[in-house]
Amino acid sequence: MTDFRLDQVDFESGYAGGPLLAGTDVSFDVAPWDIGAPQPAVIGLADAGCLTDEQRTPYAAALHRVTLPGARLNLLCFAETGNEGLGIPLSVTQADLRTHLAGHWNIQDIGSVDYTTSLTVEKIAAMGTERLASAGVTVDPSAVRTDAEGRILGRCWHLRADRA
Repeated sequence: MTDFRLDQVDFESGYAGGPLLAGTDVSFDVAPWDIGAPQPAVIGLADAGCLTDEQRTPYAAALHRVTLPGARLNLLCFAETGNEGLGIPLSVTQADLRTHLAGHWNIQDIGSVDYTTSLTVEKIAAMGTERLASAGVTVDPSAVRTDAEGRILGRCWHLRADRA
């Protein structure tokens, strides 16, 4: 498992953003990435899991459209494994990511990372099982993984790709 922290990403100045897919709330952020020479980059946080299967390929095409040649994509989305104590309906498989992104992006790596949520077992319990179930979320407090501060960890895929 690798460690990916947004607070350790070094951006140069520059920002663009806006709606990415018509009919959805998915938007994009584009900023130059400092990897020796400035390159555009996109960071997607859980976007792929928020979309339907039919929307994921157009999403990959839209990301391709709003970036320049050589762009780097870093995408984080909840994994279908490693979240046994936290049933998340928005999870995706590595195969799904490859299927929908490979037409527009050269996938370099898909690694497993832990995403630290702001939720604790106590906060989840206070929400009530009925409210959670209405969102498609299930929680087994005895199996949920937490960090040293009691925050729930969610297993994610960290995909790194270059614009094709």
